[in-house]
Amino acid sequence: MDYTWYVTVLAIDLGKTGCRVLRRESAAQQWLGRGSGALGMSHPEGPASAMAAIEGALVAGEVPDSGVDAVCLGAAGVAAAPRAAAEVARMLADRFAARALVTSDSVTSHAGALGGSNGVVLAAGTGSVAITFDGGGGLVQVDGWGQTLGDEGSGWWIGREGLMAACRALDGRGPQTALRAVAEEEFGDLRTLPARLGDATAAIPVLASFAPQVLVGARGGDGVATQILARATEALGATVRAAARATTPAGDATPDCVRASAGGRGAGSAPGAVVRCCMIGGLSAWPERFRADVSQRAQEGASFTLEWVAPQGTSLEGAALIAARTDLPHRGVCTSADP
Repeated sequence: MDYTWYVTVLAIDLGKTGCRVLRRESAAQQWLGRGSGALGMSHPEGPASAMAAIEGALVAGEVPDSGVDAVCLGAAGVAAAPRAAAEVARMLADRFAARALVTSDSVTSHAGALGGSNGVVLAAGTGSVAITFDGGGGLVQVDGWGQTLGDEGSGWWIGREGLMAACRALDGRGPQTALRAVAEEEFGDLRTLPARLGDATAAIPVLASFAPQVLVGARGGDGVATQILARATEALGATVRAAARATTPAGDATPDCVRASAGGRGAGSAPGAVVRCCMIGGLSAWPERFRADVSQRAQEGASFTLEWVAPQGTSLEGAALIAARTDLPHRGVCTSADP
């Protein structure tokens, strides 16, 4: 992303498996550090664990930690733990003597993917969610309800549907499918699978791991697998279309800073408007046919035009952008603190 930087920022992308930090002083001068992850924000030791992970990444990358104008941290679980997010913001502000912003990694991913401009970002991996901003600068989230209530069309959902089809075939409750043999080869006796999956949370990565097998089955002509992917693209398309309805369209001449201060939710995309869309996450690396089907499904019945673009940057670059620019609506959904 080509921007002129007038401030020195520290961007942080924090997860349970890893932490990345980026210090950027200009488009050409930057330092990158990587380290281990942290406990979730909702954990009692979450804030302290987050700070320890950040310190480790700074040391690992020999990233200078003084003279920073603003810090932005993007992490999973922020929305569900507002008190912890506020505590981390205060700790960051004191540690770096700078304005500190803490927000969800979905917000930093949106900023990075679209380079700070508005539009719909569909994150489709193990789970699925689409986010955008309305005409009043308010955050709009569609799906992202988790495995109990939503995440339709995601890797977890596709894998579960594939294994359910295999179980139906075994019982004789449903049509025979190549997915049964694949599932038995991967998991053994399917009758033992419920006990092996454990609780709902533990089952998610196991179910998601079967999604690529559904893709392989569909590419091999298996009718059941093909129908599962068709329903997945329909669900993801509906998620994008719903988010696009609320989006300030591309080409809107109103500056983001004005929209963010207007208050309230805008009327959304007018007929004939153009809305930028971007897909990120594990399913975005699936074959072009899958992504094209999502795009086609999203456009069905819409009075506006969806313009699909490639992601410009990562969530880490999005955090740097939010830290550097005060005009972005993303700042309105950050927990902030001053030193």
